[in-house]
Amino acid sequence: SQNEFDHGTKITLHLKEDANDFLDRFHIKHIVQTYCDHINVKIDFIPENLSAGAKIETLNSSSALWKKSKDQISQDQYNNFYKTLSHLPSEPFMVIHNNVEGIVSYTNLLFIPSTKPFDLFHPDRKTSVKLYVKKVFISQDLDLVPAWLRFLRGLIDSDDLPLNISRENLQYNPALEKIKKSVINKSC
Repeated sequence: SQNEFDHGTKITLHLKEDANDFLDRFHIKHIVQTYCDHINVKIDFIPENLSAGAKIETLNSSSALWKKSKDQISQDQYNNFYKTLSHLPSEPFMVIHNNVEGIVSYTNLLFIPSTKPFDLFHPDRKTSVKLYVKKVFISQDLDLVPAWLRFLRGLIDSDDLPLNISRENLQYNPALEKIKKSVINKSC
């Protein structure tokens, strides 16, 4: 039939009455791009009307720039990633890309913006550093860097944190505390 494929996994959602927003292709695309854009598995959206000429759409980029070696990444790639991540048109002032191995291993890709954020001195300004675990987005609201580094943009990715941990429990995770301290030392 039209929905049978040679390989891959087919997911069929059975939704509750109050979950109709998950029927919206754009909502599904947003969720996949937010949480799974960098995993190594390609995620395709297959429309019901495929036989009528609708196209299969790939929802994620399937690449994690920060997992590559620094010498394999061009300045243009860093700049484009920064623009995508920060939603800013300018290029970063500086790139901080570290792959740290030890008791807790992680990779960070941090950017110092070339212009100061308009709300830099606002005390309620949130950090713009995202936490990934095994290339899956977990949270941006964890204060991964101290308030005096809140101008940084970027991400931290670790394979040493559990993927199924709740965002609330991450606040008190000892491995995450070690990563935070190490990031501060590597960034300064």
